[in-house]
Amino acid sequence: MAPAPHQSPADHSPENWVQVAVCFTLEGDLRYLSHHDEIRMLARTLSRARWPVAYSLGFNPQPRLVLPVPRSVGLASECEWAMVTLAHAARAGWLAQTLADALPAGCRLVELLVLERRVRPQPACVTWLAELDADEAGIAHAGLDNLMMRDSALITRDFGPQRPTRQVEIRPCIDQIDLDGNHLRMRLRYIEQRTARPEEVLQVLGLPAGDVLKSRTRRVEILWKTPLAAAESWPPARERKHVG
Repeated sequence: MAPAPHQSPADHSPENWVQVAVCFTLEGDLRYLSHHDEIRMLARTLSRARWPVAYSLGFNPQPRLVLPVPRSVGLASECEWAMVTLAHAARAGWLAQTLADALPAGCRLVELLVLERRVRPQPACVTWLAELDADEAGIAHAGLDNLMMRDSALITRDFGPQRPTRQVEIRPCIDQIDLDGNHLRMRLRYIEQRTARPEEVLQVLGLPAGDVLKSRTRRVEILWKTPLAAAESWPPARERKHVG
């Protein structure tokens, strides 16, 4: 493994900070990680990879690491994105090699972008894919015809412990749903940084709620409101596959 780039005191100045966007998969048992557990997992991975990560100030400094599109516990992802701030610039090839070697089983590096400038990316649409059995596909087909003719789809959303449930309108967030055999593809739109959850859409279609179907649902694409502009990327642009 190549050594970490040399760091000088000047490297820790915010003027030298560089933002890196990392796309990776989250599969197997790792889909049960909570948002905070996923942050901790990535922080340890970046430490093993010896990335020059920038840290917050204070008595308990934390790595400057953000997951811009959180997912629900139990859902896998083919395009999990993390935004990492580095204390100074590093080559995309070195970052990709060290990170790929340090990622745990269930994670695979898909794409890495060293951004031209620091940004706060906002999602426009997220696509989910659910694998159905024959009976579920029949239910989804009937529910889909009914849903697309409706202007409203109210669901009861759970907002967590000690917080009351309330009804939420998710129909405007449903951009497109396609059923191809046993594959249900759902493209969900973000409106004012809020969207529908894939399990809520499955519920509206009449499919049974629960972890069994949730375990067969995964995120496959994220489209950003503003494309991420890269100064350098891995793999090279001519080899990189489209992920969002």
